[in-house]
Amino acid sequence: MKLRNILGLTLCAFILSSGFISCNDDDDIKIESKTISGTFKFTKSEADVTVTDASVKDQVEEAVNAYSKGGTYVFQKDGTYAFKSVESSTLRSTEASSEVSGTYKLEGDKLTLTNGDTTQSLTYTETAVSSSQDVAAKVVAELELAAGIVTKAVQTDVFEKITK
Repeated sequence: MKLRNILGLTLCAFILSSGFISCNDDDDIKIESKTISGTFKFTKSEADVTVTDASVKDQVEEAVNAYSKGGTYVFQKDGTYAFKSVESSTLRSTEASSEVSGTYKLEGDKLTLTNGDTTQSLTYTETAVSSSQDVAAKVVAELELAAGIVTKAVQTDVFEKITK
């Protein structure tokens, strides 16, 4: 009888102690923010366009590419960035220059820029940063096209890292 009690108590102690040992806080997977540094200069603009009337596709692509910001991003290791753009458009006959700065957060390939209340998401690789925006509604209004002709109009700017 005593042997049965001793074995029972030993089994209970083992079960309780294994519960305490196996539980810990490292089960939660957390994505660490990384930092980047360097200068990324505008290299090209891409238009991803889908239209229902093929006769306006070239015109729509030109209008989409006109929304390119151009410019240069400079990222610092302290989590800050500066962006200087030179926007020019042959369709609108305008040229403007602006400079913006703020903080960034990098998680995987998602680069989030924050400037005051404004947040922008970009895609990051070690050699390039790309920024995309949906400009379909703007292009339709600007070109005075009928609704439904432009089903997709995404403008993407690509900025490649400058190596010294």
